[in-house]
Amino acid sequence: IVISGNTVNNNTYYGIFLDYSDNNNISGNIANTNGMSGLCFFDSDLNYVSGNAVNNNTYNGMYLASCNNNTFSENLINNNHNFNGIYLSNCNNNTFSENAINNNNYHGMCFENSQNNIVSGNIVNNNNWSGIALVDGNYNTISGNTANYNTECGIILFRSYYNTVSGNNANDNEYGIFLYSSSYNTILGNRLIGNDECIVELNCQGNLIQGNECTLEPSLNYLPTILIISIAIIGVSAFIIDQNRRRFKKPQEDLEFL
Repeated sequence: IVISGNTVNNNTYYGIFLDYSDNNNISGNIANTNGMSGLCFFDSDLNYVSGNAVNNNTYNGMYLASCNNNTFSENLINNNHNFNGIYLSNCNNNTFSENAINNNNYHGMCFENSQNNIVSGNIVNNNNWSGIALVDGNYNTISGNTANYNTECGIILFRSYYNTVSGNNANDNEYGIFLYSSSYNTILGNRLIGNDECIVELNCQGNLIQGNECTLEPSLNYLPTILIISIAIIGVSAFIIDQNRRRFKKPQEDLEFL
């Protein structure tokens, strides 16, 4: 079945609802301002979902439960009010690529009890909690996504094992990547700039964390304090150098370590 080019706005519950429905093509639809979710899928497999606008819904933009082997690409999923842009529960072997999932009230994308999903090339910015969240999710691949300016975490793994998080940009969040009770994951080659904390592990073991670019940029809220501390350090350093100049014949060479 092809479901294409429809406008399904302002419904009491869902814009588009699939239940035990497989091998459908859902593309180019507008599902905005619905009472629950814009798109909802239960026990539906092998569907292709692309180019839909799913915005300003009351709960989740897209909600999936027990759905496998689906492909979601180039959808716009923004400004959903109470929960997530995309929420999955018990969903396996799905692919999410090149979707824009921004300004949602909780997570941009949340995967719960979901395994072997591929999440790549998505833009997941300015969400009110995290960009991408794995909860009790194993063997998922999160690669090449942009997760910036989220209130808490760019990417968070919670009780999740054997996942690969690589080549993502997670900038200007409170935490770039946060791992909680999550072990044996691979965190590789991510760019994590301007977060309050770059990568945080809590109650974890056996994670491989390698080749990530971490640069912390101080918040402007702390700029007065930083300036005071910097001026104090400069003053003390100048005093030490002045004192040492009296001791060493070649102070510039002898004090290079300062």
